[in-house]
Amino acid sequence: MSVLALAILLGMVALVVDVGLALKERRSLQNASDAAALAGARELPDNPALAIELARAWATDNGITAANGLSVEVTSTYAPNDTITVSVTRDVPYRFSRPLGVMGATMAADASARVGSPAGLDRFLPFSVEDSVLSGLNPGDPAIIKYDSQDQSQGNSLALSFPDSSGASDFRHAIYYGSEQTYCVAGQEYPGCSSTISTEPGAMVGPTMQGIRDLLQDTSAACDSFEEVFAPDASNPSNMLISPACNPFPPYNVADSKRVVILPVIDGLCNGRCDVQIVRFALFFVTGVQCTGGQSSCEITGQYAEAAFDTGTLKLGPYSGDAALKFVRLVE
Repeated sequence: MSVLALAILLGMVALVVDVGLALKERRSLQNASDAAALAGARELPDNPALAIELARAWATDNGITAANGLSVEVTSTYAPNDTITVSVTRDVPYRFSRPLGVMGATMAADASARVGSPAGLDRFLPFSVEDSVLSGLNPGDPAIIKYDSQDQSQGNSLALSFPDSSGASDFRHAIYYGSEQTYCVAGQEYPGCSSTISTEPGAMVGPTMQGIRDLLQDTSAACDSFEEVFAPDASNPSNMLISPACNPFPPYNVADSKRVVILPVIDGLCNGRCDVQIVRFALFFVTGVQCTGGQSSCEITGQYAEAAFDTGTLKLGPYSGDAALKFVRLVE
């Protein structure tokens, strides 16, 4: 009885060890397929052929080949060519369970990544860019994201007022930490997410200067220029990538890269304190703040950037060619 029990116990141990090793292999396959799908999705929807090529190259670099049943496919979910799916399989031979007649198992993993545009977003600065201005910008071009008092239009300087914001301290806090409330792009509203936001016609010179200088001061020397933060994608120079060492968004969450910001793009300015509509969001690098007239008026400048990434705090909407931001996210 003891010999029989020992044989059964050893057989169970052998099976547990082999199954554990097989599951570990599956986790490795899943990680590789996730990374390959995300790498390919950056090129969607404009270049599906390059997306497939990059996904296959990424998978190969992680030890996955056609022998592993590698399959890469671009499909359309909400927009043409907006989704890429990577599927892999691998036969895993068992080492210890063969005497039991269990020779191995086939592990499979698949991942789908989709490119989209933000439907809703928070943590953006209380400044904005007019849609007519953004339409004329190319990546790297400079732009004003807050006018000084001489250049403001209709009593507005592109500054915005967040709900429950009352006074200079709240405005300075909003510059550093961004909006706590989520706002939507016009046409993609959902319950609790409005595309309408109020302007801030007040000068707010002191908190503006202090808030922007806090962003500049708390940014490391390694991330204090546009060229250090953004670089062309080697596989597709028409795309830009955020350096992982300076990426403030998940999964990198670089805390001392404060100059990379998201701004709402508004339909236009209105007269005094009034409501404007958000038509898209845009990525900017804050270059500086210039105050004139005894620091009685401040102008904030930035450089426009385009990069495919995911803040992790947004509602992903269908891809729009008019959107100034492109997000990629694993959806399966």
